[in-house]
Amino acid sequence: LDDLKVQRNLPRAELLREAVEQYLERQDQAETTISRALGLWQGCEEDGVEYQRKLREEW
Repeated sequence: LDDLKVQRNLPRAELLREAVEQYLERQDQAETTISRALGLWQGCEEDGVEYQRKLREEW
């Protein structure tokens, strides 16, 4: 933190605010991605575990 403070010529408090803001943005992005992925297998006839096994056999 001290090195970054010198490099960017910013107070520690500002660096911490930026870090927290970036962290929260990433969390929001992760939650959005998870929300979009939920239900993707809904209505699919194939069993998810069986699908994974088939994919792994291709390796």
